[in-house]
Amino acid sequence: MKMKCPLCDFENEEGSKFCNKCNIPLIKPEAFDIKENPYIKKENTKLCENCGKKLPFFNSETLCMECKTACESELSKVEKEILAIKKVTEQQLELLKKQDKQSLLKLYSRLYNQFEADKELEEQEIETLQKIQKALSLTNEDIKFDERIRPYIYVNAIKKEGKLPMIDLHIEGGGHVILKKEEIVHFANTAVLKELKSVSLGYSGGSHGISFPIVKGIRGNG
Repeated sequence: MKMKCPLCDFENEEGSKFCNKCNIPLIKPEAFDIKENPYIKKENTKLCENCGKKLPFFNSETLCMECKTACESELSKVEKEILAIKKVTEQQLELLKKQDKQSLLKLYSRLYNQFEADKELEEQEIETLQKIQKALSLTNEDIKFDERIRPYIYVNAIKKEGKLPMIDLHIEGGGHVILKKEEIVHFANTAVLKELKSVSLGYSGGSHGISFPIVKGIRGNG
């Protein structure tokens, strides 16, 4: 008689100790009610976030194989469309928002590498990359903005206007910086100020020994 797995419903050969599909321990149906199975906690059953299908017990994924394959296919399609027209639509962004951050960073890097394959980034390509970054809440550090994008913003500004671009002095992770009248900014970045302090312990002494404070009013000699 086949032994049906209570978690994934896979029919295993009689006598199987573990499910051949999801690897959870099996019990004989007559042993005790399935609800009393100490190995199975129905309330902890993992379900596919997309279709609700039960996932294997030890699966760390949030989507079943079918939904994951469909999602990857759709993501690949969106990537090709963005590369073809060098623009991203709101509908495409909504799809991208459903992806995990690591997948988004990999997608961003692939788009950047394809756009920059000719060793240049056009204004439209920069605009598309910045739109993706903003919509998906990726930080400048996440996408290596200063290393990848900023240099091309300056190059395009010099080509188009013959001068460096002026920027809004709002630094990521900081606030607005107040400028003097008629001051302009071409580049800005965050900085960390570190202070070094010298603390005197009140050492005094010489060849005849040393004297140092222990607590107020008491000194030690050595």
